[in-house]
Amino acid sequence: MGLDGVELVMAFEESFGLEITDAEASAMSTPRAVIDYVCQRRGPGTRVQCQSQRAFFAIRNAFMKAGRQRGEVRPETRLAALLPRPGRREAWPVLRGPFTKRQWPDLQRPPLLVWSSSALVLVIGVVAALWLDQRISWSSPFVTGGIVAGLLGWAVATLSRPFACCFPVQSVGELARNISAGGRGGLLREDEELDRNQIAEIVRAVIIEQLGISPEQYGEDKAFVRDFGVG
Repeated sequence: MGLDGVELVMAFEESFGLEITDAEASAMSTPRAVIDYVCQRRGPGTRVQCQSQRAFFAIRNAFMKAGRQRGEVRPETRLAALLPRPGRREAWPVLRGPFTKRQWPDLQRPPLLVWSSSALVLVIGVVAALWLDQRISWSSPFVTGGIVAGLLGWAVATLSRPFACCFPVQSVGELARNISAGGRGGLLREDEELDRNQIAEIVRAVIIEQLGISPEQYGEDKAFVRDFGVG
């Protein structure tokens, strides 16, 4: 399909939970060919593939848009290999793509920073409680010390936020499972069965959205290159 067709192929992959090779994509010259391909791969009446697989395709597409090659992004690929630490904080939210902020996990603070700051807050809380025990008689020193520790913990968490640079999971597959656990949403439900007409409607919707054509321009036997201008 050429360079312009890459986005379209990626949209088909995400919509149907299928991996389409370059050779297979090149053979799909019309929407009917896409519909026939999906029916053959999935079979009419088969159930939609799991949400984690659909989430994986969406994640891979996001990395491809960021410059990574298709073969570089596999379920077992470590996120650290795809996103080195320099520039990670800026790139991570951009990769969120179609996911909501609730679905896309935030980067985490380094474990050493978390443990050291927690220990510091605990020590200061205990010291504050012991110091207040000798000077305040009208209030529990441990309650006051707890309040001091809580305020200090909030301040440390806020100030250390710019240092968050660790992934919450290690691999692309773990990230996909993490996202799908909260529900991916989209055109298909996991328990939905598809017949050929439903597959055709999804293909039609994807093509109209991705290529920006009007419904009147669409036709199952029209050619992507000649009629839709896909380069």
